[in-house]
Amino acid sequence: MRAVAALAAALALASPALAGDSARLNALGFSPDGAIFAFEQFGVQDGSGFPYSEVFAVDMKQDAWLPGTPIRVRLDSETATVTAARAQALGMAQPLLHQARIGGNMEVLAHDPETEVTPARTRMSFDLTPWDGARGGIYDVQLEDITFPGRANCPSEDGKLHGFRLTLSESDSGRVLAAHADSAVPGSRGCPLGYELEMVARPEGSGDRYVAVVAVKSLGFEGPDRRFLAVPLFLPAGAN
Repeated sequence: MRAVAALAAALALASPALAGDSARLNALGFSPDGAIFAFEQFGVQDGSGFPYSEVFAVDMKQDAWLPGTPIRVRLDSETATVTAARAQALGMAQPLLHQARIGGNMEVLAHDPETEVTPARTRMSFDLTPWDGARGGIYDVQLEDITFPGRANCPSEDGKLHGFRLTLSESDSGRVLAAHADSAVPGSRGCPLGYELEMVARPEGSGDRYVAVVAVKSLGFEGPDRRFLAVPLFLPAGAN
């Protein structure tokens, strides 16, 4: 199994055609009360070469998709463009986004796109009071891998399914203020190989609710595929 994995890795390095597809992120923002967060992921599907766009709206309190979402568009033509797929998906999503009044209302606290060279994609830090020079407003977001028994349709080198635990903590004290931990790996993630932190944001002026956008790397047709999910994090009253 290790020899097969090593060969696959070598072939992936030698031939760009074997690469999976990596979605790009368009964070659309929060509703005015911060109860809903919306984002778009888009790109070109590996294998088929078809462009796609998907719009998600997340109920922050329920940690669930809003009814009617996600909205998924794939244009089954190799001559179709990502721009056309995005226009169609965002057009279909517009009534919902308008009703929820999604339109900015977002403060991006940390952002680490896949193209940025960084020593680790499992940790981010941000400073809520950069203007005063104190360290009391610095927070850390940490992503940890956790495993579950494997599924027959998800071959992996270690025979396990990969989930994650996410924590938001005070940088100085290490005190954990909010956390999420998978109790299982939902089928909507496919066959996860690992996770990366992409973005941390909050509604403008909010002191108690945050969202971490996590990239899921999963088994794809020609290589690992990279998609996104949003994880709501709520701080206890008076935490900051």
